[in-house]
Amino acid sequence: MPRIMRTLELAYAGRWGQNGDLITEKDLKEVVETFTPRRPVGIGHDIMKKDDAPKYGNVWSVKLANSGKTLTGDVEFSETLDKLYTSGLYDGWSVSIPKRAIDGKTYLHHLAFLGATPPKIPGLKDLGEKPFQAADNDKIFSFDFSGKIKESDEEVKMTKEEIEAMQKENAELKEANKKLAENKTSLEGELKKAQEEKKEMEEVSPETLPKEFSDKIKSYDEEMKKMRLQAFKAKVENHLPKGVMEQAEVLASSLSSRSDAVNFSDNGQSVSGTEIELLSSILRKWPQSVSLGSSGFDYSDRGSEGAGDVKSAGRQIMKAL
Repeated sequence: MPRIMRTLELAYAGRWGQNGDLITEKDLKEVVETFTPRRPVGIGHDIMKKDDAPKYGNVWSVKLANSGKTLTGDVEFSETLDKLYTSGLYDGWSVSIPKRAIDGKTYLHHLAFLGATPPKIPGLKDLGEKPFQAADNDKIFSFDFSGKIKESDEEVKMTKEEIEAMQKENAELKEANKKLAENKTSLEGELKKAQEEKKEMEEVSPETLPKEFSDKIKSYDEEMKKMRLQAFKAKVENHLPKGVMEQAEVLASSLSSRSDAVNFSDNGQSVSGTEIELLSSILRKWPQSVSLGSSGFDYSDRGSEGAGDVKSAGRQIMKAL
């Protein structure tokens, strides 16, 4: 099936759309740094949220132009998309460039072609096309786009040494995961022990104890707070975006000195724990889906339908408590 490869301007640095959404040169640079081929091309942003949405092409590579103020990309058009594009039915386009939860860096999620809805960034140019041939009869042909992307129908063979090195690496990763799990179990055990010791100390009024014992109780209180925070961080830090994690730690710090038990559901089971444990149970269920739409990630000019920022996430946590 014949396909076309076009070089398109994907985004400009600046403020765009009704809401003045900002794209910085740093954002564009991060898109190039984080890019992994291939990124999907579709019709409209909304349909790209669905798992069963059809794909009409691929973005194979991206680079900066105009002294870092412009992001361009090599875009593969399917035959269907080429007809829709050249007919003028879908001759506008915009990118979805959210930020990764793991490090906050901007990346290219997808490219959407638009019809009646204008793109937020006007004036993006088609810089030209070149022939492209896709797979035919289950055979994949090799292509070279600007010396960056290569595909081949040759089977990738590994030497015995490479296989052994990979097996060794896998074993090391498994061992590291095992140690991580053991450390978590040990930390939870230390926390439980400290809770039991603190309970024993609380049975005696601090006012009736000598100063050295009173100081010891205070020391236990501080150690308990520290261990609760460590356990909280170990449970949730891989489940939250960076900005949300920072606010969650502030909230957790305010709860770390409170030891009153509350009942809550965790993984379908009713359990009893402290308020900070309830908070960690809530945050471990934090959705990790890509945020698309009018928050600034969806660069079609449809206005704002809500601001799903870190502040509102913090308010949701407080409401849940």
